[in-house]
Amino acid sequence: MSTATTPTLPTTPTAPTTPTSPAASTLQLEDIHLPDPVSFWPLAPGWWLLLIALLLLSGAILYQYRHTITHWFQSRRLKYELIDALEECHQEWQQHHKNALLCANLNAQLKRYCRRCEPQVLNLSGDAWVDWLESRSGQTFSADHRQALAHGPYQVQSTLTESVLTDLYEQCVDWVNQVSRHPVPQGGSH
Repeated sequence: MSTATTPTLPTTPTAPTTPTSPAASTLQLEDIHLPDPVSFWPLAPGWWLLLIALLLLSGAILYQYRHTITHWFQSRRLKYELIDALEECHQEWQQHHKNALLCANLNAQLKRYCRRCEPQVLNLSGDAWVDWLESRSGQTFSADHRQALAHGPYQVQSTLTESVLTDLYEQCVDWVNQVSRHPVPQGGSH
């Protein structure tokens, strides 16, 4: 009887378990630990200064915007109040036909409007008053309108016709519309 032998597979040699370097076994080093990521908070002093500067700039812009809008609405309100007052003067004149009263009322309403920007205008009368009105708007009053504004309130018997006085009223309204487009800041121009 013959005995059969089973072939055996060659085994691979295993690596020795001893460390190759004596220093590695004595130090027992651990893995490298990375620092925590850099946080944006708390901010550096430069960022704080930039933030404060932006807040101040935003506040200044908001204040200027609000001041401008308030001034614009106030100017518009005054303009429409004056136009309404001029209309009332014109309607009163149409009822009573008192020419001197119309001239006086138109002058009074224009001066009331103008005193907010240049208080010294209240002292003007006659041709100086009409010259000032012309200088503010760039429009020129006709000779009849100049006469009505400068001397009309002081004449007992006016030689002005109804059409001249109606045109004067319309020119006063045009003056207000022209001046209100480019108002002088409150306190006057220096």
